[in-house]
Amino acid sequence: MVKAKIRIKDIAEQAGVSVGTVDRVLHNRGEVAEETKRKILEIAKENNYQPNLIARALTSKKQCIFASLLPTPSEEDIFWKRPLNGISDAALELEQFQVQVENFFFEHYNEKDFVKQTEAILKLQPAGVVFSPIFKKESLEFVRKLEAKEIPYVFLESKIEDCNYLAYVGSDGYHGGRVAANLIDFGVAPSDDILIVNLAKDLENIHHLKTNPRFPRLFYGSW
Repeated sequence: MVKAKIRIKDIAEQAGVSVGTVDRVLHNRGEVAEETKRKILEIAKENNYQPNLIARALTSKKQCIFASLLPTPSEEDIFWKRPLNGISDAALELEQFQVQVENFFFEHYNEKDFVKQTEAILKLQPAGVVFSPIFKKESLEFVRKLEAKEIPYVFLESKIEDCNYLAYVGSDGYHGGRVAANLIDFGVAPSDDILIVNLAKDLENIHHLKTNPRFPRLFYGSW
């Protein structure tokens, strides 16, 4: 038989105190006698009390703002429309819980525009950030500033190791590249070569291109 989830009302009855007293203890609001506080916390722990986060969000007047930073989606580069659609759908679902998402965009091959948008995000002081670290040097500087402000961040579609990112959302580029290369390899003769061209101004700083694997008989170049 599944044990019923304990409520604040139940804790109050067991502790012999008011619901308001339990609420003050569990949410660390106001002064409560140490003995009463200890008793309430013990009951909550013994019964594995979990706060109703949805109810708390609905009653809260504080709005939680998150920021996303993606390359500007365009007709020529529709790849970034799908992550943006996902973020927009999630924001719509969470809107009733006082959650808002501010979307920022940068020109895909423009490091200066990327930095400009990161500065705007830092001024916003969001509760968290989702972004694609395409430019490695600029992304590391952005990460340093986020961590200094204790703002959690999530990498999207590309990740930089040795960073304290909260999560990574995206495909496995390395193994995906191997699969793609093997599929291409099946369709060409042993004497043929494969040429992949990527347009980039500074290959050393384009993180997702630089971390892609190299394969035999595959020429990897950028302009």
